[in-house]
Amino acid sequence: HTSTHHLKGHRLTHNSTSILLFQPLIPSPPTPTSSSTNPTTTTSSAPNTTPQPLTPNAYILQLSILITDGAKPALMERGVKELIALKELLKGVVEVDVVERGALDTRVR
Repeated sequence: HTSTHHLKGHRLTHNSTSILLFQPLIPSPPTPTSSSTNPTTTTSSAPNTTPQPLTPNAYILQLSILITDGAKPALMERGVKELIALKELLKGVVEVDVVERGALDTRVR
């Protein structure tokens, strides 16, 4: 089974933090139309090309920092401090939670 999705949103930067605010979109289902030769038969027309939100009015906010050398504790500590400072700055606007460190790792496991 293959599925298609799109992301609509914004990419911002605050100091060294990458901020992604996006909404997952999926293709619209085909619209049934009646056949001109037999009005009781329905066929699928071409799918609507406008993707629809997966969940209306729901967005995903992702804050991340790219650490070039995770073996250096000073760099890791600095990255964590920047994320905590941004979390405090956004307090009262959005709730920011820390996820497992490997969740954003793009390498194949």
